[in-house]
Amino acid sequence: MILIKSNIWSFNGMLVLILIQDTHQVPISPGENNADFDIQPDECALPGVLGFVGETRFLEDCPSLNRYKIPIPSRSYGSVPRICCATEPVSSKPPDYADYGDYDYDYDYGYLLDFTVSKVSYVCNINKPNYECVPLNSCGNVSSPETNNFCGFQQDQIKVCCQTDQIKVNPLPSLREPRFKKSGKPYSCQDKTPFCETWAAEGACDLDRKFGTELFKNFEVNSLDMFTFMMLTCQESCGWCGAKECVDELSGCESFARQGFCDKDTLFMSHTCRESCGQCGFLSSENTEVQKSSKSNSYTNMEDSSFDCGRYKALDELKQTEIRVTQDEFPEKTALNDDGECDGDNTANSDQNNERNLEDDGNDDIDDTSLGNTDSNARINCGLIIINDRWMLSAGHCYAQFQPNAGIRVSQVRAYLPDYKEFILQKRVFVHPGYEYPKLYNDIALIELGRRIIFDFDVFGDTPTCLSSTSSDFDEKIAAITGFGLTEEGTSGKLGTANVTLTNYQTCNQDLNSYVQNRTNKREQFCAAMPYGILDQNICGRGSPLCSLGSVVYPGSCKGDSGGPVEVEDNGKRTLVAIISGTIDCNSPLPEWYTRVAYFRDWIQCIIKNAQGNKLSKKDIEDRCERFVRPLNGSKSNYCPNN
Repeated sequence: MILIKSNIWSFNGMLVLILIQDTHQVPISPGENNADFDIQPDECALPGVLGFVGETRFLEDCPSLNRYKIPIPSRSYGSVPRICCATEPVSSKPPDYADYGDYDYDYDYGYLLDFTVSKVSYVCNINKPNYECVPLNSCGNVSSPETNNFCGFQQDQIKVCCQTDQIKVNPLPSLREPRFKKSGKPYSCQDKTPFCETWAAEGACDLDRKFGTELFKNFEVNSLDMFTFMMLTCQESCGWCGAKECVDELSGCESFARQGFCDKDTLFMSHTCRESCGQCGFLSSENTEVQKSSKSNSYTNMEDSSFDCGRYKALDELKQTEIRVTQDEFPEKTALNDDGECDGDNTANSDQNNERNLEDDGNDDIDDTSLGNTDSNARINCGLIIINDRWMLSAGHCYAQFQPNAGIRVSQVRAYLPDYKEFILQKRVFVHPGYEYPKLYNDIALIELGRRIIFDFDVFGDTPTCLSSTSSDFDEKIAAITGFGLTEEGTSGKLGTANVTLTNYQTCNQDLNSYVQNRTNKREQFCAAMPYGILDQNICGRGSPLCSLGSVVYPGSCKGDSGGPVEVEDNGKRTLVAIISGTIDCNSPLPEWYTRVAYFRDWIQCIIKNAQGNKLSKKDIEDRCERFVRPLNGSKSNYCPNN
């Protein structure tokens, strides 16, 4: 982003960064003898009567759960369980399991350590000679899930690797207060699906055994995989919370959760820190209660009259409290002189200083276009905008090429507050059905979070952003755009903001059409992304020239800013007008285009409403909201090819 300190507010916004993590879960995938089935990354192995090959899905997205006496797990997505879902026609009752014996299905897990769940002390001794595997409450100092890693399970608590001089001989039961209460009591432990009772009755909660050998021929699920799945899915039916219900078992759980351990060390966190990880209780994705502040402001339903949005404390104000604040620094910006130039020389912007020269030299063969980061080979780190305590918005092209089995996506929230920075899993992504890569129409995506974000304006100084309404007119207003993208220094990853003047789509279309028609390379790129030109679903903006590093720069977006917010101050509240989508060039006097949020507001509200409580599959939700999808309203530009 070509940056300028905003004249509207000192930045303290709810923009977050997409981060991609590798998962550490062991997948259930076929061995070499099943190569003929050509298992793909999102596929998994099933017994023959269920079709040999299933699909890895979230529980709510699998319509065939009623066919399983015991579940067949697939790799979890961070802390969210997934099952190997049979995609053959759904039966109204479980099949005759005796039929499984007719299939010769040689299944080889190939694990180095197929250890039993309750007796795995040797795992500690391999890499930590001064550690022993003991019950959690027998370890006097549990510093982190990495140092004191999971090594087993016993009754209603996990076992951890504990330094020998920290082991307590006569431990006391852990008794902690819940973070959140319902009617003055802790929330109950909970199951993620009603089928948990059936699976528990069939023995899926048993420890230290392999599953399926009595039901399937040459097909089994090992003890650790079943335990992991049931811990993430069926803690209530398995009785693994005991009498403690939905309560964290360590004082450090809230901090561990903020650091992202819920989705990196699921075996440790899903039970020990079940409340802070949202496995149960108020933070859980199944919980449909409204989050309210002590002043009765709400943060869940955007349609509530009490919904609190668009309020932010300036970072300078937060610095006056005891809270630690970090802020990225950028080159100083100054106004042009009376001749429209920058005072002094421009040697600071030379290649010798490893800074990027962003000036347009008129050579249209040089590909310096952002065009929404549509390069499919690029690793895209995009921005997201928090719109309530469970949902974020971003650009559709940030997610269109993402493969969920390559890793998990997490959102970094409140990056500017080191003590409260939080990593939260992005669970389900709803890319607008009208988005079609590499075009940038309908360039919007809704992201459902794995657990709830807690708001406290007095402490954090933030709220969700407000969404603009259809009746708002922002033409010629000053807006702030925010992102982590490329700057005039040639660096990215720093959070900054810039001012632009908003322009209606008709004027924007005329300016861009005039520019690209006589520039072959730019025309081809623009036609690939926006063949119908700028439409009424868009709004545009452009920055006024300033001096930075001795050269003229035009504040605006650049590579890496996609998905970030375009906001104005409306009735005293910061309001989201649009989402950063594309631009012809970084550092250009030309307008750049954004996805106008009001155009998609009905679709946004429909998705959020129907996704409450994880009761509907993603497909069912999308089908219910199809009526809010509008057809493109435009004709192809005459300079764009017809193919």
